Amino acid sequence: MISSKAINRISDNSVWISLVFCAIFWVMDSLVHATIFPRGGFWKLMFQPDSELIWMRTMVIFLTIMIGYIIQLIIVSRKRAEEEAEKAHKFLQLILDTIPIRVFWKDAKGTYLGCNRLFAKDSGMESPREVIGKNDFDMGWKEQAELYRADDLNVFKSGVPKIGYEEPQTTPDGSRIWLKTSKIPLTDHAGRIFGVLGMYEEITSRKKADQELRERESLLRSTLEAFDVGILIVDDNGKLKASNSSFAEMWHIPREMIDEGNDDRMLEFVLEQLVDPESFLTQVRKLYGTHHYSRDNLNFKDGRVFDRITLPLTQDGKILGRIWIFRDNMAEQDFPIDHEKITAFQNSDTNH
Repeated sequence: MISSKAINRISDNSVWISLVFCAIFWVMDSLVHATIFPRGGFWKLMFQPDSELIWMRTMVIFLTIMIGYIIQLIIVSRKRAEEEAEKAHKFLQLILDTIPIRVFWKDAKGTYLGCNRLFAKDSGMESPREVIGKNDFDMGWKEQAELYRADDLNVFKSGVPKIGYEEPQTTPDGSRIWLKTSKIPLTDHAGRIFGVLGMYEEITSRKKADQELRERESLLRSTLEAFDVGILIVDDNGKLKASNSSFAEMWHIPREMIDEGNDDRMLEFVLEQLVDPESFLTQVRKLYGTHHYSRDNLNFKDGRVFDRITLPLTQDGKILGRIWIFRDNMAEQDFPIDHEKITAFQNSDTNH
């Protein structure tokens, strides 16, 4: 086969090649006519041909030069198109290698057609070229190959993208990580699906942090429920952040009202039970935004008396909200309040 280098040389000199061919044709035509057709000697036919030969040779030379020129235009145009395509491909690959997301694409059989550098690195390969032609069973995550293949087939057959779902992956070193993956079908100009484009980001750290947050919330909930006193935690705007079941029972607040999160409705429900609701509101407004500790009594219309303790919820000196503690003075349980210990506990907890 002719090398691309040879083709480039031919395309760059096709007109000159045509002229050389014309000169050779002129000589060979003169030789043929001098040998086969006795119309004069070779030199005469070459330098002093008659009008018929001149016309015929001129037409052949003209057509030869035009064909050579056209060939050169076609080859040059093709070269430029290939160069532009290669330039666009390199630019696209540069973009794919720059973005902080893993990108890959496969054909209908699950064979990798391309990827970016981050994906190649995840697969244990040195470059995207090494990934081309392989499938998931050839990768470090072959344990999940069936799972990945099922997702590919689902997108390929349905034509419906699968966006933002979580899945595990085994790395080349044998560790387990978590991915947030999206896959969309690839279609040609006729709308036929010929493959799948996928992209993912590693969310192992985020997933671990979410799990730790859920565990801490569960621990906080268990801790709050362990107290026999009513506990209410609000932010610096007075919005409910957490409470225990004792708080709801003591104030006779329906659980669905707390779950609803309507602070105005719950406050109205609470105020209706108090002998002096205005004094209650005044004290609450006075304490918000301050570092003050306060302890007083609340008198209910039904004769109950609550011991109310409140202290600020702070972190690095900044007020995040308040903790309210309610104890029914009519109850038998004894709940001695140590202000210093509570303050130390809530400060140490919020600083984590």
